[in-house]
Amino acid sequence: MLHVQRRFCIPLPIVRQATCLLETFPEVISDVSEDPSSVRSFASQRSELRSADISLAVPSFVVWGANTGVGKTLLSAALAHEATAQKVPFLYVKPIQTGFPEDSDAATVAGACGISLQMGRHASEAAGSSSSEASYSGRTGNSGLTDVWLQHAWKLPASPHLAVAAEGRGVTDSQIRAAALHTLGAFAGKHGSGMALIETAGGPASPGPSGTLQCDVWRPLRLPGVLVGDSALGGISTTLAALDCLRHRGYDVPALVLTDNALQNWKYLRERLGSGALVLSLPECPPAPERSKAADSTGVDASLSDWLRAVQPSIRRLREHLQQWHHQRVERLHSLAGKADSMIWWPTTQHGLVERANVQVIDSRSGEHFNALSSDQGGHPCIEQRYDGPASWWTQGVNEDLQPRLHQSIAYSAARYGHVMHPENASEPVVACAEALLGSVGKGWAHRVFFSADGSSAVEIALKMAFRAFMAQHPKQDASRLEVVGIAEGYHGDTLGCMDAVAPSVYNGPRQTPWYKGRGLFLSAPTIAMTDGEWHVFPPDSEEPPSEAYKELFLSEKLPSLEQAFEPGRCKGTLAALYEMMIVQQLQRHELEQRDSSTLAACIIEPILQGANGMRMIDPLFQRILVEACRAKGMMVISDEIFAGLWRLGSASAWERLHIVPDIACYAKLLTGGTMPLAATLATDAVFQAFASSSKVDALLHGHSYSGYPIGCAAAVTALDLLSSPMNPMLCTPERCNKGCSQPCGRLLELWDADQVVQLSVHPKINRVIALGTVLAAEVKPESGQGAGYTATGAKDVVMSLRKTGMYARPLGNVVYLMVTPTTSRQQCAHLVRKLFSALG
Repeated sequence: MLHVQRRFCIPLPIVRQATCLLETFPEVISDVSEDPSSVRSFASQRSELRSADISLAVPSFVVWGANTGVGKTLLSAALAHEATAQKVPFLYVKPIQTGFPEDSDAATVAGACGISLQMGRHASEAAGSSSSEASYSGRTGNSGLTDVWLQHAWKLPASPHLAVAAEGRGVTDSQIRAAALHTLGAFAGKHGSGMALIETAGGPASPGPSGTLQCDVWRPLRLPGVLVGDSALGGISTTLAALDCLRHRGYDVPALVLTDNALQNWKYLRERLGSGALVLSLPECPPAPERSKAADSTGVDASLSDWLRAVQPSIRRLREHLQQWHHQRVERLHSLAGKADSMIWWPTTQHGLVERANVQVIDSRSGEHFNALSSDQGGHPCIEQRYDGPASWWTQGVNEDLQPRLHQSIAYSAARYGHVMHPENASEPVVACAEALLGSVGKGWAHRVFFSADGSSAVEIALKMAFRAFMAQHPKQDASRLEVVGIAEGYHGDTLGCMDAVAPSVYNGPRQTPWYKGRGLFLSAPTIAMTDGEWHVFPPDSEEPPSEAYKELFLSEKLPSLEQAFEPGRCKGTLAALYEMMIVQQLQRHELEQRDSSTLAACIIEPILQGANGMRMIDPLFQRILVEACRAKGMMVISDEIFAGLWRLGSASAWERLHIVPDIACYAKLLTGGTMPLAATLATDAVFQAFASSSKVDALLHGHSYSGYPIGCAAAVTALDLLSSPMNPMLCTPERCNKGCSQPCGRLLELWDADQVVQLSVHPKINRVIALGTVLAAEVKPESGQGAGYTATGAKDVVMSLRKTGMYARPLGNVVYLMVTPTTSRQQCAHLVRKLFSALG
C-alpha cells in the first residue's frame, strides 16, 4: 500500500479461483521500450518459448516484504530518490498492483524522483487509457536516468488472484516474468550501469494473479532480494519466516531492512543473522494526513519528502552494499570455470579436449533449464536460460511448475530426519517410498525393496540377488562359475561387477578396467529405428556375411508405427521364429563350449533402449523371446530400468512394454525427479527367501552409509506422485487422449510431433532416428575420419551449434539426443526439434 493510504477491507462475495482460466488469455504484453518489434503476443511466447537473458551489467534486486504494509514501497522510493540525487541510473518495476489507480506504489516512487510513471498496456487498461505507454504527469526529470514502470494492474483492492477472478484480464506467471525481464533488459542496454528494483506484492507467500505464490512466480529468475522486515510486535517471527521461505527456494537475500521503533526488532535480527546479510535500520516515516489520491497525483507529501532526505545516508550505504555484493557475485561466477578446470576431475571427460571457454557455469536451475553465466551481444555478462538437453544425465523429471513440490518435501525431510541409519530402522519416508514402488512398478510381482545410492550399485545388488537365488534352485552348481546373458553394446554402470556383466566396450577396455573379464554370453540384437520416414527392423551385427534370404526377411520387416513393435501378435511371425532359433542356438553353443568353466545364471537387459551406447532401440520382440528362453533354462531375469524406467520411455516400467515380468528390477535417475541420489532394487519374495537363514553370513551383506536415505525417499514419494497422477499434464487420461482411451492407461501422451520426426529421418545428415517417450535421438552421418561408436566425433559440430541456441547438449558418439521430462509440453518438444534442425543446417 502507499504511504499516504490507510489500509482498509472491502467485503467481497465468494469468488472462484481463476487459475484454470489464465492460460486462455491471449493478451499482448507491451511493457516494452522504444523497439516496437519487441512487442510479442502471449500466444507467440507460448509457441516459441524463447529464453530470456538476465543482464548482470546492472545490479537487479527483488524487493520482498515480510508482510503487507511493512514498507516495501517506502524503501523502493528511498533507493530511487537517493539514486536520482546521485545521478545514478535507476529502474523501478512494479509488476502487479491492485486497487489501482486509487492505490499505486509505482506512483509514489515516481513522485519521489520527480518523474512520470510509465505504464504497460495492461496497467493502462486499468487506468482507462488505450495507450501502451501512459504516464501520470508527463514530467521527464533526471535527464532520463530514472525509469519507473507499472506493468499489470487491477481496480479491485484485494489479493491479485481475487482481482483476476472478479475482473478478468488474467496474466500468467511467464507473462509477468517476461514483461519484467524485457524492461530490465532494455534498461541495461540503454545505461549499462546503475541499479534496478522489482517490487513484489504482499509477502513471499502471497498469491500472484494466477494463484501461484509470489516466491514461486519469480523463482525461475533467482534474482537476489532485499527483504523489508516487520517492525511490529511479532515481526521477528514474521520476518524470519519470510527469510526462510525465500532461502528454501534458493534466493540470495543480501540485505534486510526494518524501520526503527521501541521494539528494535532489527537489533535481534542483526545479532541472529550475523554476517549473513546486512541488517539496516531506518527511522519510521511519520504518517501523512488522509487525503484522496487521484490518478495524476504524486503520492508524495511533506512528511514523506522530509523522511526521504533524512534517510539518504543510510540508503546510500544500502545501495553501495548491494552494488558491492553484486560485483562480488559476478566475480565469483567468472572465477568458477577456471577453478573447476584446475581442481575438479570431471567424469567421462577428456580434460585435454576441454576449452575453458566452453565450461558452463551454472548459477541456478529451474525446471528443465539451467541459468548459466554468459555474455550478451555487447560482451556484458548476463545469466542465460539454457535448456538441459541431456536432462542432467537423464535424471530430470518435472517441469518448473511442479518442481517446488519436490523441494518442499526435501526441505521437510532434511529438517526432520537428516539421515538415519537404515538397518533395522523404519522412518515414514522410507516406508512410504517402498510402498509407492511396490504399488507401481513392482505391483503384482515384487515384494521387497533394497535401497542404495546410485544405479550402478542397484545393479551390483541385483547381480548378487540373482546369483544367490539361482544357487538356491541349483545348489550343486559351482558359485564361482556363475555368469550372465546380456545384449551386446549394453551398459549397467561403472562398478566392477557391472563392467563384467557386459561385452567389451570403450567403458571397460584395458585403459579403463584392467581387471575386466567378460562374465557371460552377450548376444548381438536386432534394432529398430526410423529411416527415410519409415520404421524398420535392422538385423543384428554379425561377423559372418548374412544370406540373401536373411537380409530379405529384415528388409521386408517394416512397421506401420513404432507402437506396432510392441504388439504381442508379433510373437507368431516368421521373425519371431528366427529370433528364437538364433537365441537358442547361441545359448546351446555357449553351454557346450563353456561347460567346464561357466554356468549362465541370470539374464540382464536394458529394456527397449540402450542409453549409454548410442540410444539403440532393441527390437522388443527379440528381448521378449530372449527372456523366455533364459527363464526356460532356470535363469533369473534382471530388468535394468535405471535409464528406461519411470516414464522415461513413456510408461511407468519398461518391462511391461515387453510383456515380461522380471525377478529383479533396478530404478534410479527419475526416481527422485532430478533432486537427490537414490536407487532401488526390487525383488520377488522367492529372491528374498534365498537369503533367509539363521546365519548372518547368509544375509545380503551389501550396505551404503546413505542406504534408505530419508530425504531421497521423501523426494521419490513426491516425484512418483507427480508423475503418476493427473498433476502430470502429459499423463494420458480419457480427457487428454486422442486415441480413444476410455480409462487412464498409465502412459504418457505422445511428446514428439510425428511429422517432425519424419522430417528429421529424411534429413541428408541423419542416418536414423528414435522417438520414444521423453527421448529423441538422431544419428549423424559421419564424415571421413570421424569414426564410429562412443568415441566418434561426427556429432560434435551439431552439439556446439545447439549450445549457441540456448540448449546445452552432449553427444553419444555420432548420436545427438534430446531428452525432456515426463511433464514437458508438446510445444516445448517441438521447439527443441526446431532448434535441432537449425543446428543441422
